[in-house]
Amino acid sequence: MLKFGTTFRTRFKICDSIQLNGVNIPCITGQVGQVDVVSQNGYRYRSGFWDKVINDSIIQEAIASHDMLGTIEHPKDDDAFLRTPYEEASHIVLKAWVQDHNPFATFGLLNNEKGNQIKALVDVGHCPGVSTRGMGQFERDNISQYVSEEDYILIVWDIVRSPNFATLKMSEVTDSLINNPLFKELADMHQIKDSVYTGYDKSKLITDMGKAIAELQQKFELLKSL
Repeated sequence: MLKFGTTFRTRFKICDSIQLNGVNIPCITGQVGQVDVVSQNGYRYRSGFWDKVINDSIIQEAIASHDMLGTIEHPKDDDAFLRTPYEEASHIVLKAWVQDHNPFATFGLLNNEKGNQIKALVDVGHCPGVSTRGMGQFERDNISQYVSEEDYILIVWDIVRSPNFATLKMSEVTDSLINNPLFKELADMHQIKDSVYTGYDKSKLITDMGKAIAELQQKFELLKSL
């Protein structure tokens, strides 16, 4: 899988503060991504991608439990990338939805140094960049490479300085990240989800099963030769 940082120059606006557990929280809301736009790096999110990802029960449960904590800039440490440390959190995702297949979200700004830095910038009219923190794989069609929605893991949206949506970034997942127990936990959650997803791509399922059978056959032949 790849680590994705997909940056979009949004136009967040300060919403009325909401009261959460007796605390008034200033909110910003806006579009956090775009579909059917090929990046300078040659890949895109297809129409329908965010409909599936955001409406996933795991994501909605994480939002409802106030467990999606974002940062200013993407964390570089593997552990922090997979799960935002409390001391680095600047905002919390309060709501996420899809409109015309594009993703939108409302963030609650935390009353700490990092959250107040964002609020101060938005108060004077600055339009911050927002970037998706997630992990997934590429597929290809007759237009370009695209991010597959079948095995994508959305972690959160971070506030970033990068200038626009065309600056899309991705990096390969290292062995240290793959062996990280937090990664395994996330992957297991999404594998369980996909195992009961009735709309699973049949051709992809056949391909995946074929690969698994081939790997088992190789191990079987190796054992016979010992």
